[in-house]
Amino acid sequence: MKIALHSADKTKFPNLALMKLSAWHKAHRDIVEWYMPIMSSTYDKIYSSKVFTFTQPEKLLGHDVIYGGTGNDIKKRLNDNIEHSCPDYELYGLDHSLGFLTRGCPNKCSCCIVPEK
Repeated sequence: MKIALHSADKTKFPNLALMKLSAWHKAHRDIVEWYMPIMSSTYDKIYSSKVFTFTQPEKLLGHDVIYGGTGNDIKKRLNDNIEHSCPDYELYGLDHSLGFLTRGCPNKCSCCIVPEK
């Protein structure tokens, strides 16, 4: 299968869900690449992930896209097999893992989704 990954937020920050999807598909011998509109008819699956709710939807993705991420649906989750995959850091040109700890945030700002998560 040919898999396309789309980071809707268009930041340079690694998207953990997309890295896990990439690793899982590569482990199943699928071809994984970043989404390119000109190649959209050649993909078997397209995944689009966005973290931020204010990110505008991409209009060129088509109708058979699998949308995920907090910006799309805070309750949607990767299936267990994918969730427990070691992320594909190579997707972002990294040869090491990234990690961080967080305490959350007690402020409950109206524009922030952290308290709900």
